[in-house]
Amino acid sequence: MLQNTDEKLKIVSIWLTRKEAEDNKLRESLKPIYKENKKKGYMTVVFESGDDEDLVGLTSALIRHNRLELYENADISKKKDLKSTG
Repeated sequence: MLQNTDEKLKIVSIWLTRKEAEDNKLRESLKPIYKENKKKGYMTVVFESGDDEDLVGLTSALIRHNRLELYENADISKKKDLKSTG
């Protein structure tokens, strides 16, 4: 497991090997980390080594999801700008 913190963006990224990702005990041990980071105003993201899946398709779906989240959480005045770019 590797953990990186970006102070500027307030993001904590946790990188898990495939074996670590399958370890339920390890995954449970991450929950207090999520809580603590949330209290501090940090977002925690977990990256897992994957199988031989469609990386391009999955990445595209992730980007679409994140843009939708951004749009839904944006101020009404900013939504017009976001709509025109995507």
